[in-house]
Amino acid sequence: MGKFNNGILGGFNGKVGNVVGATWKGITYMKAVQNTGTKKATEKQIVQRAKFGFAAKFLQPLYPVIQIGFKTQGVKQSAQNAAQAHLLNFALAGEYPSFAVDFENLYLAKGSIKVADSASVNADADQITFNWSDTDKALNIHGNEQ
Repeated sequence: MGKFNNGILGGFNGKVGNVVGATWKGITYMKAVQNTGTKKATEKQIVQRAKFGFAAKFLQPLYPVIQIGFKTQGVKQSAQNAAQAHLLNFALAGEYPSFAVDFENLYLAKGSIKVADSASVNADADQITFNWSDTDKALNIHGNEQ
């Protein structure tokens, strides 16, 4: 994949021959249309693809939480990609094909968060309500004030 700024005639979107141009999160890029290969995947490729698939499948139901929890980490990447990178690098345990999640090292949020002041919880038969007021204090991921 090649990046370009303003190209020869400016950026473009869409397909021209075997080249596709687009913009994502403010990054203008172009790439060749992928050829379907005939080579068999190596064992390392199979293992890496299995890790990636395991991480994506595990995080998929947590998507709404990750969109909030990793939104400040997704610089030039999505919150989902930031969460998946963290899982792959720090919280993936086991060997192929038996992967597992190391929950002690798994984060569903990363970055700083404001402290909730005057927090309360009310539970009804079919609903839980959280109430709080914001403060100017912020905590980092380890619970220390910033």
